[in-house]
Amino acid sequence: SDAASAGVAAGKLRKLGSRLYTRNLTEDPESLVRRHLWEIAAGYFPSALVADRTALELQPAEDGSVFLIATKLSTIQLPGITLRSRKGEGRLAGDYPLRENLYCMSTARALIENMRPSRARLTVSRTLRRSEIEAWLDRFLRNSGKDRLNILRDEIKALAPRLELTEEAAALDAIIGTLLGTRDARLSAPTAKARG
Repeated sequence: SDAASAGVAAGKLRKLGSRLYTRNLTEDPESLVRRHLWEIAAGYFPSALVADRTALELQPAEDGSVFLIATKLSTIQLPGITLRSRKGEGRLAGDYPLRENLYCMSTARALIENMRPSRARLTVSRTLRRSEIEAWLDRFLRNSGKDRLNILRDEIKALAPRLELTEEAAALDAIIGTLLGTRDARLSAPTAKARG
C-alpha cells in the first residue's frame, strides 16, 4: 500500500477503486475497467463463479452490475461497474473456466437459476425476467439449431434435481417445447411468441 500511495503521489499510478491501481493514466476509467473486467473480478473474488444474469449475458447489466457467487458477500464499486457477490452453490460439473481463477455457470445451470425471481436492486434485478429468458432461448434456437436446444433441454432436466429447482426446470421445458412446436405454453417475449 505504501508503494501504491507513493506511485499515485508521483503521478505514476492512478487509483480506480479499493486496492485497484493502474499505470494507464490516459484511458477513461470506465473503459479501462470494462476492458479488464474478468481479470479484476478474479482479483477481488478469487475462484468465484459468474452467476445469474451475468452468466447468460457475459457482460455487465444495464446499471453496470456483475453478479457472482463467492465465499464472501460483498459489493465492490468501480468506475461504471459494480461487482455484486452472493453466497450459493459452488462450481458444479459443466461450469467452466472463464479465465484463470474465475469460472462461469454452465448455460443449463444459468437458465435454471435465472428462472428464480429476485428483487430488483437499483435499476436491475439479479436474474432475467421470464420474457428475457424466452427471448434468450429464441436467439439460441435461431443461432444453434433444434438439436443443440434439445441437448440443452436434457442438460437442464439432469441438473434440476441437484439444484432442487425442478419447478423452474419444468417451466423451462415448457418454454423450450413451445419454441420447438411440441408444447403450448403461454409466452410473452414478442420473438418467442412469433416462433411459438
